[in-house]
Amino acid sequence: MKKLFIITGTSRGIGEAIAESLTKEKNHVVGISRTENKSLKEKFEQSGATFDFWPIDLSDVEGAEVAFEKNLQKLDAKFESVTLVNNAGLLEPIDQIANTKARDVVKHMNVNLTSLMVLTASFIRHFEDHPKKEIVSISSGAAYNPYTGWGSYCASKAGSLMFSKVLAEEQKSAKHPAKVISLAPGVVETDMQRTIRSKNKEQFPNIDKFIELKEKGILSSTKQVGETIVSTILDNPKIKNGEEIDLRNFQDE
Repeated sequence: MKKLFIITGTSRGIGEAIAESLTKEKNHVVGISRTENKSLKEKFEQSGATFDFWPIDLSDVEGAEVAFEKNLQKLDAKFESVTLVNNAGLLEPIDQIANTKARDVVKHMNVNLTSLMVLTASFIRHFEDHPKKEIVSISSGAAYNPYTGWGSYCASKAGSLMFSKVLAEEQKSAKHPAKVISLAPGVVETDMQRTIRSKNKEQFPNIDKFIELKEKGILSSTKQVGETIVSTILDNPKIKNGEEIDLRNFQDE
């Protein structure tokens, strides 16, 4: 029996890397993003795993909820386990809070937090009677630490973290509880990092630190991070409900 993995943000970056690492087993993977990753689809076609692409715009929360639930209803197979990986995220707007605009903040929160909450709720309802389910949300040190210029990002990641904590508490009393995990991947060479390095000091005063991380080769690759998440985090019975994980602790093992 196959395992089901639903991953948001598979068009690139960590989401793509997680999905690609799941081709090594007979899994069924669902990728969610606005645009299809044709390269990823081809890799699944060459493997023993299967892949579905659900085109969903997470910035449109109500539309995302409707599309997600319709697609869940189409899943007719029985799965050994079901996992939702909330990976999709935006970094913009990067600027002083006084310079941000409503449309940018709303879009950011819709993608990073509100859709995450809504899709998670739909996932739990749909698989309420499934005995083995897991929800992993990609977190960040920005959930704990304030960075000038990252008002929206820090707020959305802090919100996601607290949402996961509440959900973990609620699931303790569920008949078939989901395991809820917050996962900070560390500093990874993604498009987000390239965006950070393109800013000026007025927008993001800590830019020199992130340029230094790149120059010193400290950034992890998305491939490395994706493989570590699949091999050591997902479906790991040693990880308990409600845990907050720093992936760097696993990469050093």
